[in-house]
Amino acid sequence: MITIPELDSYVDANLDGSRKMIGCCPATANFYGRKQRGRETRAKYTQEILKRYSDGESTDAIGRSIGATGGLVKTIVRENGGHIKTIAEWKRKHALNERFFQTIDTEEKAYFLGFMYADGSVNPVKKTVCLSQAEPDADMLLKLKAACSSAAPVRIYRRSHGDASENRHATAMLNLHSSSMVEDLISHGCVPNKTFKTRFPFDSVPTPLRRHFIRGYFDGDGSIPLGARGKPMPSAVVVGTKEFLDEILMVTASAIGEIKHTFHVRHPERNHNITQLHISTQSEAVRFLWWLYNDASVFMDRKMSRYIASAQYLKNRIMP
Repeated sequence: MITIPELDSYVDANLDGSRKMIGCCPATANFYGRKQRGRETRAKYTQEILKRYSDGESTDAIGRSIGATGGLVKTIVRENGGHIKTIAEWKRKHALNERFFQTIDTEEKAYFLGFMYADGSVNPVKKTVCLSQAEPDADMLLKLKAACSSAAPVRIYRRSHGDASENRHATAMLNLHSSSMVEDLISHGCVPNKTFKTRFPFDSVPTPLRRHFIRGYFDGDGSIPLGARGKPMPSAVVVGTKEFLDEILMVTASAIGEIKHTFHVRHPERNHNITQLHISTQSEAVRFLWWLYNDASVFMDRKMSRYIASAQYLKNRIMP
């Protein structure tokens, strides 16, 4: 019986004659024939395969043109550090940086993770990430699109109550289809049905980026109330689970010291853990908002405008 090293040596010298070997069954000969053809394909076509695949050509199409299988082409791509697209990626209609949320290492990523905590949702079954806003704040969806290099459309939905032309019922929505993005967000604590179980993602967001995460959350689930004359007042309200709000206060205290505040339970008759954090002392509110918005590069325009107006209001009172 021929030995394995002898068979390897023979196949190396006889690309098409493996079956002629005495004592070698057809299945074994075919196996070693494929092995040698794989060596030849790697030696001759690796660079071409990598370029054509990166240009968007399928592994099957590349394989057919060079006399190889699509499986071998996939193997060569993986061996050289390439990413094999999933079926969902091949079917994708719109461009998207699917791994935008993989590692939270920039102000922009921390901010939009916070915004997703407030107003976003993930669906592991449908592999979708959804973010919706009232139409006047649709610019936030455009900012997220730009951040994650998405070409998906922002759609406007209107619900008619009485006058169908009323814009106050319009909602802007952005849907991103990506199993990888869903998995990354879930790994950072942005889970399905998160309303009553939100906690601060200490393990995901580095200390220098935590104020940006909080600003993103505040832009989604916080407010700067208007005064009696319709002008922004120096105060701030944030809605969330009691545990999450306590953790926000802890991060804030470590950065700028303790903030005077009160809690108000929303709908106590419902027996849940959603509450409101109120920062009503004007100087304390401006100190908190300054920490959030000072030198920020990404924010909700409407909230930034209210912060500036409320800070100016306090300044005018102190220095008329």
